[in-house]
Amino acid sequence: MIKFDRISTLPHKQSFFLFGARGVGKSMLLKEHFADNKNHLWIDLLSPSLEMSLASKPEKLLEMWEVKKPKWIVIDEVQKIPSILDIVHKGIEEHQILFALTGSPRFLES
Repeated sequence: MIKFDRISTLPHKQSFFLFGARGVGKSMLLKEHFADNKNHLWIDLLSPSLEMSLASKPEKLLEMWEVKKPKWIVIDEVQKIPSILDIVHKGIEEHQILFALTGSPRFLES
């Protein structure tokens, strides 16, 4: 596997959204970014059971957070459940949770 040096610097103290086409390395970048930070919850919406669970009850995201109350929630492929963005907003406003979100525009998915 070829590894490229990245030019970007991701925030450490504020939520952010990382957009890009599939396969450009968004997930890999976040895995590197959070490698030393164990205080996060990783939500991979490519997992069919997790996607189905959160799609049917988006507020379950905050229930998952309540278990250990990590500082960060990382949601990979957030475009799969647009309604979860309301819960993200609530988490930021009411609980000061930091979010790192990845997504690819639906028109780029094929």
